Amino acid sequence: MNHKSNRKFTPISSSVRALALDQEGNVLVAMGRRLLSYDAGREAFSEVIEASDTIYSILATGEGEMWLGMGYDGIAYYDGDEWSSLTTLEGYGLPSNHFEGQSILVDNLGTYHLNILGHF
Repeated sequence: MNHKSNRKFTPISSSVRALALDQEGNVLVAMGRRLLSYDAGREAFSEVIEASDTIYSILATGEGEMWLGMGYDGIAYYDGDEWSSLTTLEGYGLPSNHFEGQSILVDNLGTYHLNILGHF
């Protein structure tokens, strides 16, 4: 195993459900219903949003978009300006609103992949 001794690790609370990097390189931290941004240069957290349900997954794109997979409330989507909710009720093709322990990914062709409980 190749390891570098100059790596710095920052422990974060055990109540963290998901981590991601935003387009500026800040660490996004999902803790319960809160999405926080950690600025390592300032060593400070700031709240991004308090969601309607527990946040279990985060996808932040290079275009400034954010996708949050939530317990039973589907997806919270940020387009760079405002937040909206994507659920099975809005006709977006979600097979379920349940994202507990699941993930959201985008591939190199721009296709979004949702790993939703009970679906593949």
